[in-house]
This record gives sequence, structure tokens and C-alpha cells, in this order.
Amino acid sequence: MPWKRCPNCQRLSYSAATTPIRWICPHCEHDLTLIPDIVPDRAEIEAEFMELEGWREYLRRHKRTARDTGSTGASGPDRPLDHGR
Repeated sequence: MPWKRCPNCQRLSYSAATTPIRWICPHCEHDLTLIPDIVPDRAEIEAEFMELEGWREYLRRHKRTARDTGSTGASGPDRPLDHGR
């Protein structure tokens, strides 16, 4: 998984790029190209998302829909992705 923790601001960063590229922290613009990838736990990822504008509203809507329909779908905040396993 292409996650890195910035040594400058201590925030998590994710990139879907599959080829080596210059990786700049989107939070503080520190160069992360030579920083090793990490595998953060779910709590670390959720903490990062909670800081995004609109994320709390998304969670409220998702939980309301799950309650109203009885389904959370294939995945969501309360169910991890299984990637077909």
C-alpha cells in the first residue's frame, strides 16, 4: 500500500501511483520521495479522514442510509474492504 508518514508534519499521505515519482506531502510540501512506505492501521487512516472537510457529514449520511435501508453496501466506514477475498 502506498502510504507514507511525513517526517516534517507527521501526517499520512497516500498515492495511487504505481511508478516511482517525486512524492510531495500534500499537507506541508515536504519531499517524501525517499521516505519508505508504511502500512497504517485503520485508526490512523480514519483520524486523517476525520480532518477532511465534509467527511463527518458523509459519515452521518452513510449511517442514516444504512439505518433506513438495513444495508451498508459492499463496504463503508463500518465494514472493511475485502478486495474479493
